[in-house]
Amino acid sequence: MAAFISKQDFFGIADGVADASLKILSSDDGRTAEVAEATGEDGSIVANNVYGEKLSPSCEYAMDGNIDADDGEIKLGAVTQVTEGTATHYICLGSFEIGTSAGSAPTFSASGEEVSANGSCTYSIPAFTLSKKHHAQILFGAFTYNKTATNLPTGVHLKSANYSCSCSITKGEKEGVCLTYDVVEGKIECTVEFVQTGSTKPVITNGTGWEITSPLACSNPDADWPSWSATLTYYLAKDTE
Repeated sequence: MAAFISKQDFFGIADGVADASLKILSSDDGRTAEVAEATGEDGSIVANNVYGEKLSPSCEYAMDGNIDADDGEIKLGAVTQVTEGTATHYICLGSFEIGTSAGSAPTFSASGEEVSANGSCTYSIPAFTLSKKHHAQILFGAFTYNKTATNLPTGVHLKSANYSCSCSITKGEKEGVCLTYDVVEGKIECTVEFVQTGSTKPVITNGTGWEITSPLACSNPDADWPSWSATLTYYLAKDTE
Protein backbone atom coordinates (compact mmCIF):
# COMPACT_ATOMS: atom_id res chain seq x y z
CA MET A 1 0.00 0.00 0.00
CA ALA A 2 1.47 3.34 -1.07
CA ALA A 3 2.00 5.99 1.59
CA PHE A 4 0.16 9.28 1.38
CA ILE A 5 2.15 12.30 0.24
CA SER A 6 3.21 14.36 3.24
CA LYS A 7 1.42 17.62 3.96
CA GLN A 8 3.24 20.97 4.13
CA ASP A 9 3.16 22.67 7.52
CA PHE A 10 3.35 26.27 6.33
CA PHE A 11 3.55 27.67 9.87
CA GLY A 12 5.92 25.25 11.61
CA ILE A 13 3.33 24.64 14.31
CA ALA A 14 3.29 20.84 14.23
CA ASP A 15 7.04 20.59 14.79
CA GLY A 16 7.75 23.68 16.83
CA VAL A 17 4.94 24.33 19.31
CA ALA A 18 3.88 22.77 22.60
CA ASP A 19 6.07 19.66 22.61
CA ALA A 20 4.94 18.64 19.12
CA SER A 21 1.47 17.62 20.34
CA LEU A 22 0.01 18.65 16.98
CA LYS A 23 0.21 16.66 13.78
CA ILE A 24 -0.41 18.19 10.36
CA LEU A 25 -3.75 16.92 9.07
CA SER A 26 -4.25 18.85 5.83
CA SER A 27 -2.83 21.85 4.00
CA ASP A 28 -3.87 24.22 1.21
CA ASP A 29 -1.37 26.60 -0.36
CA GLY A 30 -4.06 29.09 -1.48
CA ARG A 31 -2.01 30.06 -4.53
CA THR A 32 -3.35 33.05 -6.48
CA ALA A 33 -2.19 35.50 -9.13
CA GLU A 34 -3.40 38.79 -10.58
CA VAL A 35 -4.15 39.56 -14.22
CA ALA A 36 -3.88 42.90 -16.03
CA GLU A 37 -5.81 43.16 -19.30
CA ALA A 38 -6.00 45.83 -22.01
CA THR A 39 -8.84 46.18 -24.53
CA GLY A 40 -8.74 47.34 -28.16
CA GLU A 41 -11.12 49.45 -30.25
CA ASP A 42 -13.80 46.77 -30.48
CA GLY A 43 -13.62 45.86 -26.79
CA SER A 44 -11.63 42.68 -27.28
CA ILE A 45 -8.71 41.93 -24.99
CA VAL A 46 -5.54 42.65 -26.93
CA ALA A 47 -2.91 42.26 -24.19
CA ASN A 48 -2.66 40.57 -20.83
CA ASN A 49 -0.09 40.12 -18.10
CA VAL A 50 -0.22 37.59 -15.27
CA TYR A 51 1.68 38.84 -12.21
CA GLY A 52 1.84 38.85 -8.42
CA GLU A 53 1.64 35.11 -7.81
CA LYS A 54 1.52 34.48 -4.07
CA LEU A 55 0.52 31.95 -1.42
CA SER A 56 -2.22 32.37 1.20
CA PRO A 57 -1.96 29.01 2.92
CA SER A 58 -4.04 27.31 5.57
CA CYS A 59 -3.45 24.18 7.63
CA GLU A 60 -5.48 21.90 9.85
CA TYR A 61 -3.90 19.96 12.69
CA ALA A 62 -4.82 16.96 14.85
CA MET A 63 -3.88 16.62 18.51
CA ASP A 64 -1.99 13.57 19.78
CA GLY A 65 -1.68 14.84 23.35
CA ASN A 66 -2.28 17.84 25.56
CA ILE A 67 -0.89 21.18 24.39
CA ASP A 68 0.94 23.33 26.93
CA ALA A 69 1.95 26.49 25.09
CA ASP A 70 4.14 28.96 26.98
CA ASP A 71 3.55 32.71 26.90
CA GLY A 72 4.70 33.94 23.48
CA GLU A 73 5.42 30.46 22.12
CA ILE A 74 2.95 31.24 19.34
CA LYS A 75 3.23 34.70 17.77
CA LEU A 76 0.87 36.25 15.26
CA GLY A 77 3.06 37.82 12.60
CA ALA A 78 5.75 35.14 12.95
CA VAL A 79 7.25 34.17 9.59
CA THR A 80 8.06 30.65 8.42
CA GLN A 81 10.42 30.15 5.48
CA VAL A 82 9.12 27.60 2.96
CA THR A 83 11.28 26.33 0.09
CA GLU A 84 9.63 25.27 -3.17
CA GLY A 85 12.22 24.18 -5.71
CA THR A 86 14.49 27.20 -6.19
CA ALA A 87 11.89 29.61 -4.79
CA THR A 88 11.67 30.71 -1.17
CA HIS A 89 8.35 31.84 0.31
CA TYR A 90 7.97 33.76 3.56
CA ILE A 91 4.66 32.88 5.22
CA CYS A 92 3.27 35.16 7.92
CA LEU A 93 0.91 33.67 10.52
CA GLY A 94 -2.22 35.80 10.46
CA SER A 95 -4.62 33.74 12.53
CA PHE A 96 -5.25 30.44 14.22
CA GLU A 97 -8.43 28.94 15.61
CA ILE A 98 -9.08 26.49 18.42
CA GLY A 99 -12.44 24.76 18.67
CA THR A 100 -13.67 22.89 21.76
CA SER A 101 -17.10 21.36 22.29
CA ALA A 102 -18.84 18.74 24.37
CA GLY A 103 -18.40 15.31 22.82
CA SER A 104 -16.05 16.31 19.99
CA ALA A 105 -12.29 16.29 19.58
CA PRO A 106 -10.62 19.71 19.87
CA THR A 107 -9.76 21.32 16.53
CA PHE A 108 -6.78 23.51 15.63
CA SER A 109 -6.23 25.37 12.35
CA ALA A 110 -4.08 28.23 11.08
CA SER A 111 -3.93 30.59 8.10
CA GLY A 112 -1.66 33.31 6.80
CA GLU A 113 -0.23 35.14 3.82
CA GLU A 114 2.99 35.37 1.85
CA VAL A 115 5.06 38.44 2.71
CA SER A 116 8.55 39.79 2.09
CA ALA A 117 11.72 38.72 3.89
CA ASN A 118 11.74 42.02 5.79
CA GLY A 119 10.94 41.43 9.45
CA SER A 120 8.05 43.18 11.18
CA CYS A 121 6.07 43.33 14.42
CA THR A 122 4.47 40.38 16.21
CA TYR A 123 1.75 39.73 18.76
CA SER A 124 2.54 37.15 21.44
CA ILE A 125 -0.27 34.79 22.37
CA PRO A 126 -0.66 34.26 26.14
CA ALA A 127 0.08 30.84 27.64
CA PHE A 128 -2.68 28.26 27.40
CA THR A 129 -3.29 24.57 28.05
CA LEU A 130 -5.52 22.67 25.64
CA SER A 131 -6.57 19.23 26.83
CA LYS A 132 -6.98 16.34 24.43
CA LYS A 133 -10.29 15.55 26.17
CA HIS A 134 -13.43 15.90 24.09
CA HIS A 135 -14.80 18.65 26.34
CA ALA A 136 -15.76 22.28 25.98
CA GLN A 137 -12.79 24.09 27.56
CA ILE A 138 -11.99 27.48 29.07
CA LEU A 139 -8.65 28.77 27.71
CA PHE A 140 -6.65 31.94 28.41
CA GLY A 141 -8.70 32.51 31.58
CA ALA A 142 -11.28 34.07 29.28
CA PHE A 143 -14.31 33.69 31.54
CA THR A 144 -16.03 31.93 34.40
CA TYR A 145 -19.70 31.02 34.73
CA ASN A 146 -22.23 29.71 37.22
CA LYS A 147 -21.31 26.07 36.65
CA THR A 148 -23.37 23.35 38.29
CA ALA A 149 -22.44 19.75 39.04
CA THR A 150 -22.26 17.84 35.78
CA ASN A 151 -24.36 14.94 37.11
CA LEU A 152 -27.41 17.11 37.80
CA PRO A 153 -30.30 16.93 35.32
CA THR A 154 -30.93 20.66 35.69
CA GLY A 155 -28.50 23.55 35.51
CA VAL A 156 -26.18 25.49 33.23
CA HIS A 157 -23.69 23.60 31.07
CA LEU A 158 -20.96 24.80 28.72
CA LYS A 159 -21.68 23.37 25.27
CA SER A 160 -18.81 24.91 23.25
CA ALA A 161 -16.03 27.44 23.52
CA ASN A 162 -14.15 28.50 20.38
CA TYR A 163 -11.14 30.80 20.16
CA SER A 164 -9.94 32.89 17.20
CA CYS A 165 -6.51 34.53 17.55
CA SER A 166 -6.08 36.95 14.67
CA CYS A 167 -4.42 40.05 13.27
CA SER A 168 -4.60 41.93 9.99
CA ILE A 169 -1.59 41.80 7.66
CA THR A 170 -0.92 45.10 5.89
CA LYS A 171 1.41 45.28 2.89
CA GLY A 172 3.28 47.70 0.69
CA GLU A 173 3.44 46.20 -2.78
CA LYS A 174 4.82 46.85 -6.27
CA GLU A 175 3.38 44.92 -9.19
CA GLY A 176 1.83 42.43 -6.78
CA VAL A 177 5.09 41.72 -4.95
CA CYS A 178 5.21 42.46 -1.23
CA LEU A 179 8.01 44.88 -0.35
CA THR A 180 7.13 45.61 3.29
CA TYR A 181 4.48 44.38 5.67
CA ASP A 182 3.23 44.74 9.21
CA VAL A 183 0.59 43.20 11.47
CA VAL A 184 -2.12 45.26 13.17
CA GLU A 185 -5.31 44.86 15.22
CA GLY A 186 -4.23 41.74 17.11
CA LYS A 187 -6.92 40.16 19.27
CA ILE A 188 -8.38 36.92 20.63
CA GLU A 189 -12.11 36.35 20.30
CA CYS A 190 -13.89 33.69 22.33
CA THR A 191 -17.39 32.57 21.34
CA VAL A 192 -19.24 30.46 23.88
CA GLU A 193 -22.50 28.53 23.96
CA PHE A 194 -24.37 27.24 27.00
CA VAL A 195 -27.40 24.98 27.39
CA GLN A 196 -29.89 25.73 30.16
CA THR A 197 -31.68 22.64 31.51
CA GLY A 198 -33.45 24.20 34.49
CA SER A 199 -34.76 27.50 35.80
CA THR A 200 -31.30 28.98 36.36
CA LYS A 201 -29.97 31.14 33.53
CA PRO A 202 -26.25 31.27 32.71
CA VAL A 203 -24.19 34.09 34.18
CA ILE A 204 -20.81 34.81 32.59
CA THR A 205 -17.96 36.81 34.11
CA ASN A 206 -15.12 38.05 31.94
CA GLY A 207 -11.55 37.17 32.91
CA THR A 208 -8.75 39.66 33.50
CA GLY A 209 -8.09 41.67 30.33
CA TRP A 210 -11.18 40.29 28.60
CA GLU A 211 -14.30 42.21 27.61
CA ILE A 212 -17.77 40.88 26.88
CA THR A 213 -18.25 42.34 23.41
CA SER A 214 -21.48 40.47 22.64
CA PRO A 215 -23.68 39.83 25.71
CA LEU A 216 -25.44 36.55 26.41
CA ALA A 217 -28.33 36.06 24.00
CA CYS A 218 -30.94 33.32 24.25
CA SER A 219 -32.44 31.04 21.60
CA ASN A 220 -35.30 28.89 22.89
CA PRO A 221 -36.59 26.65 20.07
CA ASP A 222 -39.57 24.32 20.11
CA ALA A 223 -39.06 20.95 21.83
CA ASP A 224 -35.55 21.77 23.04
CA TRP A 225 -33.69 23.46 25.88
CA PRO A 226 -32.68 27.14 25.77
CA SER A 227 -29.28 27.87 24.24
CA TRP A 228 -27.25 30.94 25.22
CA SER A 229 -24.33 32.46 23.30
CA ALA A 230 -21.86 35.28 23.90
CA THR A 231 -18.55 36.67 22.63
CA LEU A 232 -15.59 37.88 24.66
CA THR A 233 -12.55 39.73 23.28
CA TYR A 234 -8.98 40.16 24.46
CA TYR A 235 -7.01 42.90 22.70
CA LEU A 236 -3.32 42.17 22.18
CA ALA A 237 -0.42 44.59 22.50
CA LYS A 238 2.49 44.39 20.06
CA ASP A 239 5.71 42.84 21.27
CA THR A 240 8.50 45.24 22.16
CA GLU A 241 11.74 44.57 20.36
